Amino acid sequence: SAEHNDFQAFYSIGLVQNDTFLSGDKLGLAVAIAETSSEKRRIDPLADRRETAIELTYSVAVTDHIHIQPDIQYIIAPGTESYRRQNALAFGLRTVFRLAPE
Repeated sequence: SAEHNDFQAFYSIGLVQNDTFLSGDKLGLAVAIAETSSEKRRIDPLADRRETAIELTYSVAVTDHIHIQPDIQYIIAPGTESYRRQNALAFGLRTVFRLAPE
């Protein structure tokens, strides 16, 4: 609700490896943790203490003007409500169009 904040802390770390498979590509791995606030746990005693997201992403130039970046995330205790929701697997695809090459 707007009357309280569900999270009291957020931590994240990520690593990027350049030129992993092809020249100019990028492979990234990140972990993000959001800790539940005491107010959220008071209102919802079943709430998990944290939500954790693990992300793997890869960016590559298809042409001088088009880059694609597929992404996969595994989310543990989404919304800090594992009693209501199972862990989640999310996929995404970002496409970047550039007028001029890098």
